[in-house]
Amino acid sequence: MAITIGLLVGSARAGSYNQLLADRIAAALTAGGATVWTPDGSAIDLPIFHADREREGFPEAAETLKRGLAACQGLVLISPEYNGSVSPLIKNLIDWASRSTLGEPPLTLAAFKGKPVLLASASIGPFAGVRAIGHLREIAQAIQLIALPEEIRVGAATTAFDTDGNLTNPATAGQIDAVAARLIDIAGRLSA
Repeated sequence: MAITIGLLVGSARAGSYNQLLADRIAAALTAGGATVWTPDGSAIDLPIFHADREREGFPEAAETLKRGLAACQGLVLISPEYNGSVSPLIKNLIDWASRSTLGEPPLTLAAFKGKPVLLASASIGPFAGVRAIGHLREIAQAIQLIALPEEIRVGAATTAFDTDGNLTNPATAGQIDAVAARLIDIAGRLSA
């Protein structure tokens, strides 16, 4: 079975270190034989989630996002750390994709339930997004994802990437390759 891994990036900033990290993770997943589905979070036109908006009708962009994630066998969630937590962008994408639609029973979590997920963050600070990843882990548990114990954290991101966007630390690159292979393996086993 072909494995598709969905990659959600919680940063839309031009030159985002988290997008550079996402590109490196995507390359490792592709090299490992997986197909990578990466929606452009900045191009998905979604209002901030709340129940009143949901009652007004489920946005087409949210339905497209949810269908894309539901077709994946595994996920990668990447977020910068904003004020000690995840970015509003990734939280909003997750919130919309977690909603029941089109006659699904409440809390179906079709886009997420039972899928393995890799958590990652890049930060200019020395803590490398550790608090954001902690919150991502809590969110993953709430939406019934299976978070890998391994995580990818890149600190001091201003020097962690060269001018071409490549990681400067071979150990970090090796860690990404190893964890990407593990994610593909687990996704394959769980979806078999």
